[in-house]
Amino acid sequence: MALARLGPPVLIVPGNMDHRDVVPDLWEKAGFIVLHRSSFRHKEYGFLGMGGMIARDPRRLGDPNRYYHRDDEVYSVLEKAYQEVAGTRAKIVIVHQPPRGACDILYNGERSGSSELRRFIENYQPDLVLCGHIHEDRGECHIGSTLVVNVGELRRGYGAVIDLNDEITVKWI
Repeated sequence: MALARLGPPVLIVPGNMDHRDVVPDLWEKAGFIVLHRSSFRHKEYGFLGMGGMIARDPRRLGDPNRYYHRDDEVYSVLEKAYQEVAGTRAKIVIVHQPPRGACDILYNGERSGSSELRRFIENYQPDLVLCGHIHEDRGECHIGSTLVVNVGELRRGYGAVIDLNDEITVKWI
């Protein structure tokens, strides 16, 4: 929570296990900007975000305490948010679940990314996509010209420092 006092805004999206009835208030009190299903402009950068994950079991969609959604919601939410940051120098997408086929392989070898997020990236080519969720497939790759970074699991000490100046660079920590 000390991050919010460092100066630049701290943007956050909820994970699938974050409780809807607890975390938004905590994050807002800490000074974080919750970027769930929304956009945010800072200087010449446009940020758009969506937290949670696709519910494999449709019964989870009704869980009022968790952040689950349908895959078809991803594209429309991000498309609307993208339009809200039109004209910014760089577009940065912050999501919890990675795109299909990019840093989304589970321990059992199965892919678990969002097909609609991938379609959004292919169609709009944002500059950067930051994600997590798949703890075991930390890394970076490209979808077209878009850099996709799965930062990994913080509780294991994983993370990345991303420089957005002239060229986007990733320093793994």
